[in-house]
Amino acid sequence: MKLVIVAALLSVAYSLKCHTCISSSLTDDATKAIVATYNLKACDATGTSGDCDSALDACFTTTLKYTYGEDKKAGVFTSKGCGKKDKSLVNWNCAALKASLTQQKTITQGECKDVYCSAKDDKENVDNCNADSGSSTIFYSLSLLLAVVFYHL
Repeated sequence: MKLVIVAALLSVAYSLKCHTCISSSLTDDATKAIVATYNLKACDATGTSGDCDSALDACFTTTLKYTYGEDKKAGVFTSKGCGKKDKSLVNWNCAALKASLTQQKTITQGECKDVYCSAKDDKENVDNCNADSGSSTIFYSLSLLLAVVFYHL
């Protein structure tokens, strides 16, 4: 039983959190409708942080430059989420975002950039490294772990 408690606390201590959202710099109704199809919060909204699946080991921030419409308005899509350090296609990173927008005939895609981060890359910003610090979660989890260990000694 002790081993199960310690394992559970360790899994909490090492679960990665990332912001998950999508936004566009253009705010016209047509662009808002495209962004709404992703069913994610806007990146400037509150409550965008969430736990990543155990198979995902990094957070990412993607920026995709594009032009839109007949008048070629320039915009930037920004998406954030849980990803993989090997940069494979997942959760609206460059590859996934570009693929999803190919059916939008009024959008001309430009440069796309993924930036990945993880706990091992940045000791100060473990959770939500694609936005802000969440190191208090790790501190709290490790404190619980130490309390359980010393309680059973």
